[in-house]
Amino acid sequence: MSTYGIKIGISGKNVQDCTNEELTYSSEFSVWNVFLEGQITLDGSGNGTITHNLGYCPTFDIWLMYAGSTVDSCAYSTSSTLEIRGFTGYGGFTMQYKIYTTKIV
Repeated sequence: MSTYGIKIGISGKNVQDCTNEELTYSSEFSVWNVFLEGQITLDGSGNGTITHNLGYCPTFDIWLMYAGSTVDSCAYSTSSTLEIRGFTGYGGFTMQYKIYTTKIV
């Protein structure tokens, strides 16, 4: 590791002597940068589309805040959109999402 930047070590360790495994953060670690985040209301069929136009398939997170329920679904990214499918019975519900700049390999 270089001698500049930001490092945060685990409790009880001297950050100057920490191995990478003992660091909770280092500015040299790769970080997923959020490109776009927000909410989307699913259509009557439980589907939704979010446009990102990144030109590649990015990584993403989606989640439905609904107490006490397991929700089976499908989501995938294309080079221009995040497609949410299969939330049958959840039309009109609002989902949270984050799209990252990290590419899906």
